[in-house]
Formats: sequence, structure tokens, C-alpha cells
Amino acid sequence: KPIPSAPSLSSVISTGYDRVKISWSSVDGASGYAIYRAASKTGTYSLIKSTTSKSYTNSGLVTGKTYYYKVRAYKTIGKTKIYGSYSSYKYAKPIPSTPTIITSSAGYNSVKISWNKKSGATKYEIYKAPADTKKYGYLTTVSSSSTSYTDKKSLTTGKTYYYKIKAYHLEGKSKIYSLYSSEKSAVPRPSTPAPSAVSVTYTSIKISWSAISGASNYEIYQTDENGNNLVADPIKTTSSTSYIHNSLETNMPYYYKVIAYRTAGSERTDSLPSKIVSAKPIPSAPGVTVTSPLYTSLEVTWNEVSGADTYEVYQSTSKSSGYKIVSTTDTLSYSDENLTTGTTYFGHFKNIRQLLITYIRCTQTV
Repeated sequence: KPIPSAPSLSSVISTGYDRVKISWSSVDGASGYAIYRAASKTGTYSLIKSTTSKSYTNSGLVTGKTYYYKVRAYKTIGKTKIYGSYSSYKYAKPIPSTPTIITSSAGYNSVKISWNKKSGATKYEIYKAPADTKKYGYLTTVSSSSTSYTDKKSLTTGKTYYYKIKAYHLEGKSKIYSLYSSEKSAVPRPSTPAPSAVSVTYTSIKISWSAISGASNYEIYQTDENGNNLVADPIKTTSSTSYIHNSLETNMPYYYKVIAYRTAGSERTDSLPSKIVSAKPIPSAPGVTVTSPLYTSLEVTWNEVSGADTYEVYQSTSKSSGYKIVSTTDTLSYSDENLTTGTTYFGHFKNIRQLLITYIRCTQTV
């Protein structure tokens, strides 16, 4: 009698420490498929699942134990299942899934290795190889709760190192390993600076950053807004952690990036370029003094600001809003009269420094 053809098992592979995925080809006219499993290739095959799909994941298995599988198709006629022939067998054993790793420099003498957590992993083993020999050696073992490790063991700035990792599941006293991850490389280099840029005067900007461990010097580059260098050479090379860029045009935006580098003998290793920072040179904020000569007036005075042509005085009775200009002057004082006795008047500078009673903004004619 006509029966369904035998499926072809396309794959039987581990997809985790306790599971195996079985896949097969479709059979014309089949209503479904029955999957069978045995403990050996010649053992007794028992039905574990019937499905209309072309794959099945068998879970709840013992890590490291080999399982054998066959599949056959069936066609339902009325309430009867007409089975076809068995496929040939394939086998697999569940092992922990292979981690995926990422490597990056963590400083001039360290590399960070990160990976995705794998279900069922008891621990992870990390291996390292220098680029010149590519000979891997055991580095360390990390607990299952960790997903990163920083290698600080005898690394040389600027030298390439390769890493790979494998997970293992402890079954009794036996370690059942995953496959090795693909290898990834990294070069220890100085960390990337994180600069900031602020106006110092109406013609100067200060670029500053925190010290980078192991850095010999820093280079400051002037760029466009997209980070492209305006000139090939840095505008300044310094061992300091700040630089004041002078002779700039007032109220024009300027863009910068900073690179740290370390020299060892004749070898130089750069950090990655910093993010782009920008600022506009503007007049400095005045220092303000407020006195009350009369019960209905306030006397506001301030220091002269280099480059300022005029000063605008703002007033409000609310700390956070409602500021209105009350004077534009080229002098260094302003008398605010006809005020309400006992009322508090507020102000704040443009750079967010808050002062009681008045806000003074410097303007320069360009």
C-alpha cells in the first residue's frame, strides 16, 4: 500500500546545555511527523513527539550525554495514521552554547573581554595568545555570574593580543565544554580622553580633560562640526590636562577633539580620538554687588569685563522666570528705584551662576 516517503534528517545539533534541535525535510502528502529517540544507535527508539512542523527542540536532556534520533512521516486517513519509513538516524549531545565575545582596550596595559551569558554555564575559561606567536594559553576561569573580565597580566602597550572563551557545565564531577568562541583581538592603548570646552574670555576657549593613566602627552585638534581636522597637525601638544585657545572670533563656534598617546622607546600608541566638544568665545560674566541705599531702591555694581561694550541689566520677582531688561548701559552700575519694600528681587547669569536681585549680561559689538 502507498505510504509517505522517509524524511531526510537535515541536522541534529545541540542548542544548549540541556537541549537538541532536530530538523528534517518535508514529505509530499504528509499530515505530520513523528520523532523518535534512543540512547544508542541500535537501541530502542521511543516516540517523543508528533508535530506538523519540520523541526523540534528536545529539552530537559542530560548535558554531555549522546542521544540518537529518527523521524518518520505519517498521513492521516479518517482517524488512522498511515506511517512511512524511518529516516536514517543522526545523533548529538547537548553541550553549553558557545559564548560570543567582544574585546576592547581598557587602558594602556589592559584589555576587557565581554561575553553574553549562557544558560547552564557553570563557569567560563578564557584563553589568550600574543599576535607574534598566535599560541593560545590558559588565562583564567570566571564564574557564571560574570560576563566580563579585564586582563592586566603582562600586557604591552600597542601590542595585539587575541582571545577566545568557552563555557563549561559541571555534570557531577565532569566538565562538559561548549565550543570555543570565535577569536577576537585587542590592542592595549591609553584610554580615550573626555574633554570639555568652555568660553574663558570673548576671544578664548579652554579645553580641559581628566588625566589618562599611562599617557605621555595629549594632542588637541581643531575640527569642523563633523570631527574632520581643519589642519593635519594638532594646535597643541602638551603634558597638561588643559589648553587655552586664544585669538578667536567672538561668538563663533569652535570644535575640538583630544588624543592621548603613550611613547615607549621609539614606539607611540594613540588613544582613540575623543568625542567632539565645542564652545563659543563670549565675554566673561561680571562679578556683581548689590546694596540697598534706600527702602525703595537697590544699587547694583559690577566689575569691568574685558571686551564688553555694554551691559544689560535684567530684573524679576521670580527666581525661575519673568526676567525683563531694565537697563542697557556702558557704565559699571545701575540704580533700581521705586521698588516695593520687602519684596525679593531675583536674577541669574547666563552661565547659570545665580545671584540675588539682578541678572547682568555682557554684550560685545562685533
